[in-house]
Amino acid sequence: MGKGALAGCESWAETFSKLAAGLSQDDPRLSGEGWAEFKLDDSPLLLAYVRSPYDSVKAYFPGVSCNYFKGCGVSKCLTANLTASYGFSRTIKEQKDWLSLDQKVHELITYIFIDL
Repeated sequence: MGKGALAGCESWAETFSKLAAGLSQDDPRLSGEGWAEFKLDDSPLLLAYVRSPYDSVKAYFPGVSCNYFKGCGVSKCLTANLTASYGFSRTIKEQKDWLSLDQKVHELITYIFIDL
């Protein structure tokens, strides 16, 4: 919560939306797991991952950002004044597991915030 968290969430949501909108149905940037990787910065390394808008499997969170140290972060603007976010390590959670993690976090959020 707070203006800083919401500004960060809104900024990431806009970035992820633009990246996903630039993907075609059979885009070669999409991995076998359905994620497209984009390098946002070299120093320090910052990567963004999004799913194709054409993908039949929809993620609850708009995308994933990861750094050089394989730390990843995910955020979603839930309401005008509430943001949800979590982090994980790419070393522990491989890309093939990201959608199931997304689903579990979504279930937890809907359990905690029943009015969303």
